[in-house]
Amino acid sequence: MTEAEPLLTDLSPDDVFADDKGYDSDDLRDQIRRQGAKPVIPSRQGMRQRRYDKERYIHRNVVERFFNRVNIFAASPPATRKR
Repeated sequence: MTEAEPLLTDLSPDDVFADDKGYDSDDLRDQIRRQGAKPVIPSRQGMRQRRYDKERYIHRNVVERFFNRVNIFAASPPATRKR
């Protein structure tokens, strides 16, 4: 949970904290709820199955894929025309 702690500093009530299965832990979920936010994290395989907002989780994935795509294009040099 040490990697997620910096992300929790600015949470406010009515926020939604959406992340992937790697962040499924009781401590993290409790900390998110204490700050008034709603955790949207699916359960890992073998863990107790919890309900989560699947629609919001799908949107999290779309946003994550968008930023991955942007990073790929930002890392490649711009195409230049040679004469």
